[in-house]
Amino acid sequence: MTFSLQGFKAYPIRTDGATRQHAVQVALLKIVSANTDVALDIASDTSGSLGTFWTAATGDSTYGQLATDALGVVQTIQNIAAQLIEVSVPASYTKVVSSPTGAEYTVGVTNNLPTITYVSGSAPTTQIVRLEWVLQDTKDALVADYGAAF
Repeated sequence: MTFSLQGFKAYPIRTDGATRQHAVQVALLKIVSANTDVALDIASDTSGSLGTFWTAATGDSTYGQLATDALGVVQTIQNIAAQLIEVSVPASYTKVVSSPTGAEYTVGVTNNLPTITYVSGSAPTTQIVRLEWVLQDTKDALVADYGAAF
């Protein structure tokens, strides 16, 4: 796999609740890959047992440190998130429930992180993935900015 994480941003969105402000966390991942790289398994983030995406991204000779830093932020967000509420990929792709074809994809969620699956030969070669979570009460969103401009 040729995944390269070339930019990462994490930032808060504040929303007013009935009794307190609830934090919403957003993360943007700028990813470059081959059109045959279909398993964007962001959810496989366990240290010592990384999935295809994080293994390739953290092992990249140019952007590996950026990916390692981003992975730490993602793991922290995962621990303070109440729920993953949005996964966005390029608008030219359509989400389907199962058996994607062409410019379609599926999303599974494990422990508040997604696994995005594309079709081989049709996967985007450059994409910005946007993730959004509602955080647990009393938890504050993180701020990070690594790599390429968005």
